[in-house]
Amino acid sequence: MLREAYTTRDAWEVVRDLGQTVLRKRVLNGDENQTEVLLEKWVRGIKPVEFLKLFETIDETQTQWNEHCKRCDLILREEDEKDQVDIFATYIKSPGFFLAGRVFVDARYLLRDPKKDQYIAIFSSNGNEDIATEYSRTHDLEGSALAKTVISGHWWMPIIEGDEVVGTKVVYLN
Repeated sequence: MLREAYTTRDAWEVVRDLGQTVLRKRVLNGDENQTEVLLEKWVRGIKPVEFLKLFETIDETQTQWNEHCKRCDLILREEDEKDQVDIFATYIKSPGFFLAGRVFVDARYLLRDPKKDQYIAIFSSNGNEDIATEYSRTHDLEGSALAKTVISGHWWMPIIEGDEVVGTKVVYLN
């Protein structure tokens, strides 16, 4: 889904183009209430693996770099010899006075290609409905509403000048 969005991005509506940051959107099924947003940003001085490290320890680091996150708890880890899927409960502060905060129960999938210095992190609630329901029955949601993430994808690719990696192209899909 993330790669498909990236490869078809030229057909998306450009919402804002600031040179080093491009924000695009596309409407799904002809319904303006169903949109995907794709953000591309060129970040110099930070290598792709450094973004990966933040997301590998997201349950520890998210409250430091996401001002809206109250807490992020690892609630389940499933792994075999090739893959690891972590499921987190993330508590997000209320976006407004009359709105409840939200709790997301999302799986995190990390895809690594160190030879190309490319990494992908995908978060989704799809397929976790039973886990989310059980979590909401057994934990205090602190007055927050249980919310669902269809997809939140992050792709980090190297910016190369000559033979040197000088930064990261960040692609974000939500």
